[in-house]
Amino acid sequence: MRCSLASARSLERKLCQKALELAEAAVTLDPSSLNRSLLSLVYSFFAKSEEALSEAEKAIALSPNSALAYDCMGAALLVTERFHEAIPMLQKSLRLSPIPISSVVLLRLGLAYHCIGQYEDAIDAYKRAVKLYPNNLAG
Repeated sequence: MRCSLASARSLERKLCQKALELAEAAVTLDPSSLNRSLLSLVYSFFAKSEEALSEAEKAIALSPNSALAYDCMGAALLVTERFHEAIPMLQKSLRLSPIPISSVVLLRLGLAYHCIGQYEDAIDAYKRAVKLYPNNLAG
């Protein structure tokens, strides 16, 4: 079987669509903070910003001490280019879980700082991500 970029992109689209279907089904079956957070992330991936924000808000309302819920809100705000608003959400996620389960929250924080021109803060966030996860920056 020959692999091409077009076939890889087609497969990626199918997998992403399946992820959306599964996340929506999970919320239907169990509208928990965790499932709403995950659906928010999938909506953010698809740039469905209003849906992503709505699910993140619901996740925070259900579990106001969830680091994941605040990370998802930060991700949704990044998609809408509301960088100044994303920063406190991502910072709160880090306060609730000082050693995040993945480097992604730190990378998002770095991106938000970078996008508003706070380059030193961006570098600090990126350095922390590299220090905590030197072999796995993607997750």
